[in-house]
Amino acid sequence: MKRVFRLIFSVLAFGVVSFSASAETTPDDIIKLEREWAEAMKNQDLERLYPMMHQDFRLMAENASAEVRKGEWLLNTMHAMTFDKVEIIDPKATVFGDTAVVSMRMDLDWTSRGQPLPGAYRLVDTWVKTGDGWQVISRISHGASE
Repeated sequence: MKRVFRLIFSVLAFGVVSFSASAETTPDDIIKLEREWAEAMKNQDLERLYPMMHQDFRLMAENASAEVRKGEWLLNTMHAMTFDKVEIIDPKATVFGDTAVVSMRMDLDWTSRGQPLPGAYRLVDTWVKTGDGWQVISRISHGASE
């Protein structure tokens, strides 16, 4: 009887460990989200963009005098910008429980109100896991040499 109990306990314990291990988010999972967000931005797909961004999202760019909040970012992305290319290069992600940080280079071929914009940026994005899944809450953007 003790052997049966140990066997059942071992199977249950292994199952719990396996379940929690498979439920963990990996850096590759977060990089996949980055690529989905970039694709949605390029396609100006509001239905995909909106839920990927936390309600408290902020963009901090080197050339901006203030942070850009979610609503303003979406408005600019949907109406002022056009994107011919959005490419993520060399992304590196680290996951810390319910927080993930991604550093990458992003190359863009894009315009704002018809005016070409610089095409290379270094970005650091912070993602948080919420009840709605993973959402990006912060982006820090700095121009990169082309």
